[in-house]
Amino acid sequence: MWLSELIKKKNLTVLGLSSGTSADGIDAAIVEISGLKQIKVRPLYFSVFPYAEEVRQAALYSATSPEDSIEYLARLNVLLGEVMAETALAVLKETKIKIDLIGSHGQTIRHLPEAQDFLGRKIRASWQMGEGEVIAKKTGTVTVCDFRAGDIAAGGGGAPLTPYVNYLLFGNQKATGVLNIGGIANISAWNKNAGWEEIIGFDCGPGNMVIDGLMTNMFKQGLDQGGKMARAGKVNPELLEELLEHPFFKREPPKSTGREEFGSAFAKTALRLSSEYRVSEQELIATISELTVQVIWDSYRRFIQPKFEIEELYLTGGGSYNGYFLERLKGLFAGAEIMTPEKRGFSRKGLEAVSFAVLAYLAICGLPANLPQVTGAKMRAVLGKICLP
Repeated sequence: MWLSELIKKKNLTVLGLSSGTSADGIDAAIVEISGLKQIKVRPLYFSVFPYAEEVRQAALYSATSPEDSIEYLARLNVLLGEVMAETALAVLKETKIKIDLIGSHGQTIRHLPEAQDFLGRKIRASWQMGEGEVIAKKTGTVTVCDFRAGDIAAGGGGAPLTPYVNYLLFGNQKATGVLNIGGIANISAWNKNAGWEEIIGFDCGPGNMVIDGLMTNMFKQGLDQGGKMARAGKVNPELLEELLEHPFFKREPPKSTGREEFGSAFAKTALRLSSEYRVSEQELIATISELTVQVIWDSYRRFIQPKFEIEELYLTGGGSYNGYFLERLKGLFAGAEIMTPEKRGFSRKGLEAVSFAVLAYLAICGLPANLPQVTGAKMRAVLGKICLP
């Protein structure tokens, strides 16, 4: 279907594809979207398609290694595009749903939201691999990709991009927060009856990323299933206090982060410090888990609570299945009703994929999707590059 036909349709059925910083696979969600002034989103399907192990390792290696050759990266970009196209085709074969549009976030290889001197200019950058042209051509479907570049071109850091979508999905009938605990933990929030210019959003710090890395390193397990090890362990206050000295936690929004700050180097530092403090492996997992809780709570206490108290808090991402996080957050956010997006018909694991489906829809409609107060951009901007079949 061509752009001229898409624009005429009142409803669009959109497939959203997303892969987070954990690089464990592709989340795929199909939604039906309609409206311009009041956008309605109806969920139709969600599933997760794990990466083949060699693809996951290639993505993780490229996200952490400064030594990849240009040829390697160029080929990986096309390969990831093929993997994402194959995922889309598998979804369509499974569901028999006819889609109008694909929104693909891609796989983040570098996220550099802070402007730094580069050849005499202050430059920010964010690079998501998974060539959109490959997805469009192989699926025969208009594909929108590379969403972060539009915000960076407008002077922002390229993230977070989901707060505006969260606002559209959950409405402003109450003071609402959406806490996504993926590899990185981020929060978006707005008061009752707030307009888009009042939405707050930023990255808090590490979510599952450091825990998953340590679990893999120490126990050959990809994650702390259900937070069992954290719940069984004891938090070491001295180690926690030292880890909380990381400069990211002291920054004020707009701010976003990724593996560049909380990847393998941070995990190695935590391991080294745990040895100095004579902390057991179980205690280390408990302490790193508490680190995630503390940076979330401190972020809320400093940047949201002085303006309003959240009444409804939606927990999303893989961390919403972590019993330790749930127990601690329920105690801290005692005045809020804590729930998951399933209450509104959305999968907690699939909300990011839904978000990029909505961002693709907004792009086709020519509607801005970033929030200057969230990303630091100088203006609102339409996000995404459109690839034709």
